[in-house]
Amino acid sequence: MRPPVFVPVLVLFAALSQSAPAFAADPAAAPEAASCPEWTLPAMRKLQNKLRVQKVYEGRHEQQCLRFFIEDCNGKVANIAVRERHDETCGGDPATEPVVDRFRLHKKGKRIEWYSVVEGEYLPFDQLKAAGKP
Repeated sequence: MRPPVFVPVLVLFAALSQSAPAFAADPAAAPEAASCPEWTLPAMRKLQNKLRVQKVYEGRHEQQCLRFFIEDCNGKVANIAVRERHDETCGGDPATEPVVDRFRLHKKGKRIEWYSVVEGEYLPFDQLKAAGKP
């Protein structure tokens, strides 16, 4: 597997409260984003909505302080990292953006998996609750 390519999709979690989430990706600044299949962004919207509805990060992370990055994508899966945003609003060291979680989206969002650090593998999304997350 090739090394992760961090492509900032600059999708702020707060946009999910709107009827149509805003996705800001500048293909000129991040050409790898343009190479991802067209189903990647709609699948990411589905992931973000699921995280919001199930209140996965509520009480631990402010929605506007999370960013979603495409780490790797191909015709079948897209690997997404959820990172803490560090700036004046969110606090923290602006030179870092620690990973909160990783997810694997399968084509057209038909399956979402969560990376368990404990197990060292991707598990079904529903395993988040078993891991102590809401």
